[in-house]
Amino acid sequence: MIGFLKLLFVIVIVAIGLAFHSNNTELVTINYYLGQTELSISFLVIGSILIGAILGFLTSFGIILPLRRERSKLKKSVKTAEQEVSNLRSIPLQDAD
Repeated sequence: MIGFLKLLFVIVIVAIGLAFHSNNTELVTINYYLGQTELSISFLVIGSILIGAILGFLTSFGIILPLRRERSKLKKSVKTAEQEVSNLRSIPLQDAD
């Protein structure tokens, strides 16, 4: 079910992108230090969005990776503590007479 929703989401995004491209076919001249080029405005906007998404992913990757490592260590710690509690519960109590 999740795979179907992902596929549907991708299809909707592609359809929106195609509709955007078909309505924005004007050429724009881009000047940069080494020269200039002409691109469709739709490619320029979509390229800018993709570059922003990639930079955002790379920026957050440096934050997410240490958090995942910490989560892994904490899960291991919880598993050890649960095992110790389970072992303590299985030991019968002795009277201290």
